[in-house]
Amino acid sequence: MDLEGKKEIYTEEHILNTIKNISKQLNLIKNFYKKNDFQEKFENHEKINEIQGSIEELMSNIEENNNNEVSSVCKLISDVKDNDTLIISEKTNKVFLPYTVLELEEYYKEYPNEYNSLTDVINQEYIVSLDKYKNQTISRFRETYCLMRDIEMKSKIEAFKIAVSVMFNSKLNPAIISGCKSEEQFKKYIYCAEHNNMDEFKEFKIVFDMSPFNICNSNDLEYNYTPKSKKKRKGKHSQ
Repeated sequence: MDLEGKKEIYTEEHILNTIKNISKQLNLIKNFYKKNDFQEKFENHEKINEIQGSIEELMSNIEENNNNEVSSVCKLISDVKDNDTLIISEKTNKVFLPYTVLELEEYYKEYPNEYNSLTDVINQEYIVSLDKYKNQTISRFRETYCLMRDIEMKSKIEAFKIAVSVMFNSKLNPAIISGCKSEEQFKKYIYCAEHNNMDEFKEFKIVFDMSPFNICNSNDLEYNYTPKSKKKRKGKHSQ
């Protein structure tokens, strides 16, 4: 544990070493009892016996199946995996945004005082109330502006212009804009929505656990799709 409060992402090697250290500490306690004629007390201490038994069993498995066993331990500690599905759920009144473990780790490291775990990052940053998108016009503007300004690092004027160009387009679902991690994904979404061909949108899966937002025809967008190389997501996801 870091005494200064700085958080770490624990690797399999770190967890293995931690388990070994715990085993060593228990052996030291056991030897202390023996040397001081407290063996009977040690044996009658059910909690210590229980812990030592569990650790010895785990260590035995690790020695036989080293990497596989450590992976299993890591899985029990954190079963977080990449999520490539955006779920819009009327039942829970939530939007579940897609994410990668790498993104979660970046949040966790960059904002060490805000999150207790990767799961905490998901709960705070990637699960959003559906009420956030109640006013779809404003939501389209806000999510587009945040994407262009905070992630693509465009100027305020440029981000504003792009946001204004799409805010009245009722074919665009603002929750899906929230799921876009780059300008390229955003443009691809616009292209597919404009051509009524969302089957071609492969950037992430979209699941409606609800009645979809109203979708109707609108004028052609000024902002058209032109493929380009992907950019890494930057900045903290805007709530």
